[in-house]
Order: sequence, then C-alpha cells, then structure tokens
Amino acid sequence: MLYEIIFYHSGKTAELQNIISSGLSPLSLDLRGACAAADAKELSDSLAAAGKRRKLIFVAGGAAEGANSPAEIIKKVLKPKKGSLNEEKLILDKAEGIIMTVGEQTIILLPDDTETVNSLIPAIQKKLSEIYHIKNDSIDPPDMDIVIKELDEQMAGTNRVKVTPSGSTAEKTKAASLKKIKVTIAILLILAAVQLGAASYLFITHL
Repeated sequence: MLYEIIFYHSGKTAELQNIISSGLSPLSLDLRGACAAADAKELSDSLAAAGKRRKLIFVAGGAAEGANSPAEIIKKVLKPKKGSLNEEKLILDKAEGIIMTVGEQTIILLPDDTETVNSLIPAIQKKLSEIYHIKNDSIDPPDMDIVIKELDEQMAGTNRVKVTPSGSTAEKTKAASLKKIKVTIAILLILAAVQLGAASYLFITHL
C-alpha cells in the first residue's frame, strides 16, 4: 500500500520523512510522494490531489489555529458524500496527533516535532493495522518454543560423524605393521648369516 506526506509550515521535512517511512516499513507501507505546502490554499490543493491517488496521507507540521489550522483545512477538503468524518486523537504520554478517516481514506496529522512523531509511531502502526487489516511484523516475534523444537528436530536428523582423536587406531595399526616388517627383516638377515657361516665351514673342511 502506498501513501504520501504533505509538509505544512514544516522545518524538519527530511527528519520527519525518515521517521515516518522507517516506522511504517514493518507494515509494508511505501512512501510514494512528498510535497510542501506554504499556505492554506496550497495545503488544500495538495490534499485534494493526493486524496484522488492515495488512501493514506500524512500531514506534518502546522501550528496555526482557527480556519487556517491543518485540522480545519483537512475537514474542508474531506467532505464525505456518504457517512461522516471520524476524528480521533492519538495520545501517548505528552505526544499527540490526530487521525481522520472518511470511508477507506485516512489522513494523519502530526506536529512538526521529531521526538513527538517518533513516540507516536507505535500507536500509528497499531491504528493502521486495524483500519487496513495489515500484519505488523514488528510486533510478531518468533515463538521461541517453536524455534527450539525445530532446532532439536534438525539436530536429531543430522548424521553425526565420529571424530577419531590423535593417536588413532589407524596410526597404531600402521606402527604395528612397521614393527612386524622390521622383525621379518632381522630374521632374514640372521638366516642369511647362518647360511653364510655353514657354507664357509663346509668350504674349509673340504680343503
């Protein structure tokens, strides 16, 4: 799902855009357009244009009161043909924002303050998840019992190879074979010496 941001008398556009886009990424919501409005007419025109393209719009900034306040301008633009405009405050500690809905369209009004907007992100995530039935990946950590069980099953199915320590049976077998060869050579040398001695004795006795 795509959304847009309209900055109204905002001096922290880059910071607010980054906080909002990062905060909505777990909901798989993508920013597709941002603009700045310098006065009430520009805000009204921007809202009307964005409302034709997107179901979700953020308005950040604007502390004016009365007819030129962002909330009043939004109410003028969002004149529902059917039903009514619902307005709800998002409050977390001292942070406050406003969420307005008309049918499937939602406009969220946020102040021009990075700390306030950042603290409101969890409440915005929760509200948008409810409105648009979106799964929030950031609040669905994996079940550790399931993870441990899967690891145990994987370990049980692994063919374990026995590692032979140093001084292995193969090394001992090789040493024993070498010893037998040495003994055999020694016996052959002794037999050869005996045969040589016997031959010498026969030669001398026949002289």
